[in-house]
Amino acid sequence: MLVYKLKTPPITQTHPIIAAQWHPTKNDRTVDSVTKGSTYRAWWLGSCGHKWQSTVLDRTHHESNNFDCPRCYSSKFGPTNHNWKGHGEISARYWNSIKNDAARRGYEFSITIEYAWNLFLKQNKKCTLTGYSLCMLSKPKRTASLDRIDNTRGYTHENVQWLHINLNKMKSIHSQDEFIELCCAVANHKNKTINRIMTDGTAK
Repeated sequence: MLVYKLKTPPITQTHPIIAAQWHPTKNDRTVDSVTKGSTYRAWWLGSCGHKWQSTVLDRTHHESNNFDCPRCYSSKFGPTNHNWKGHGEISARYWNSIKNDAARRGYEFSITIEYAWNLFLKQNKKCTLTGYSLCMLSKPKRTASLDRIDNTRGYTHENVQWLHINLNKMKSIHSQDEFIELCCAVANHKNKTINRIMTDGTAK
């Protein structure tokens, strides 16, 4: 197991109910080595016996509504519920919110909910840029976010992709190439700083 020094209390102290679902054997870190803002993708084990992966941040962001495993949550609020409306795992309510927001901002919207769901499957339910698994269930579980690749254009067949919602917020108004370049610059600078600390003990 890897050992980490924490600057804030671990989730065993801040989110004990969620910490109790930490999978006992499938993680390479211990539950007392992660904090509520960690992006570590952990394995969890629900009292139902189901296993799933999710970042610590996604679990702790809305703790009061985030105790169920995704499979059990879906049976209550997702496509298997007889009152649910939508296509695939995309609810009609979520789809309408995307369409209404596009109309409010004056963007073209020529894709269908069926196309968006097929695209989600084509991406293997993963974020295009990070490879993170995405969840399409209702808030606060949902991590899937429909992104316009070129933010000067609307929601068309060649201009949409599914991203993790946090990444889409960071991408914001940037073009995809510009955003990737910025991410690389941050990562390269961080690596240089870490290497400098390891060699001479200073950070500049």
